[in-house]
Amino acid sequence: AAGGGRGGGEPIPTSRAAFKRHATYILESQLRAQDMIFPSDAKPVGLFRGQEKVWLRAHVLELRTSTQWRRLGRLVKRGEEPTKTINSTSSFASKLFSEAQTEPLPEVADASTLGAKFDGETPIFPGANAFGNFELLDAVAIERLPRDLAYVPENFARPIATKLGLPCAPAVVGFVRDGSNPKPKFGGIVLWRSDLEELETELDKERKRIEEVATEKRNEQLKNAWKALVKHVLVDLYVEDRYKDDNTWFPQRNRAASRETVLADVL
Repeated sequence: AAGGGRGGGEPIPTSRAAFKRHATYILESQLRAQDMIFPSDAKPVGLFRGQEKVWLRAHVLELRTSTQWRRLGRLVKRGEEPTKTINSTSSFASKLFSEAQTEPLPEVADASTLGAKFDGETPIFPGANAFGNFELLDAVAIERLPRDLAYVPENFARPIATKLGLPCAPAVVGFVRDGSNPKPKFGGIVLWRSDLEELETELDKERKRIEEVATEKRNEQLKNAWKALVKHVLVDLYVEDRYKDDNTWFPQRNRAASRETVLADVL
């Protein structure tokens, strides 16, 4: 399709490859799952090879999930319905929203001013998702935690906090594939900053214990490596001494194969 497209002002590309990074035009087959044409009454500006619709990139709207908008510093407005849902039949359906359905995130506030419970019940931390987890997928998300909440990255923090009776919420730091479905990857916890000092005392003890175990394991591995080396040296010396005058009966190429046999004699 040659010539200028409707509203484009410049010639429509004549090859599929030229559309990929074109600043003005895009093929319908190149639209992603999170893209939609907007406004709804927009018309294609032409046909590629007389068959495929050609759209203006200005009419392609990128939709995002509420989590993705959060990373960009925006919050989906209360009561907004998804503009589009991907994998609607799956338990991992993605609900997508347009920028017009969002508003700037408010300035970071104290969790105590946002309705969190302090009465001894398990708190519903502000900023947690519908599953009670915090989606801390990047540094920006961590920075936007309410000021009186704190993030602890160690995975062993949760059982320690539970043992101490400190309310906390798991942190989701990424997603991994389980077949065709994504599964959350957990890493650390979010808890009240006022509880952080008490938790850190126990965390330091656990860090030291883990380091001691790791050091002991390394020392054991080193000890075993030295034992194996000494055994091989002893076997070589034994073979060399015993068969040094008998090259035909015990040729060099058979020494390695016979080590297990003579090892019992040496040790």
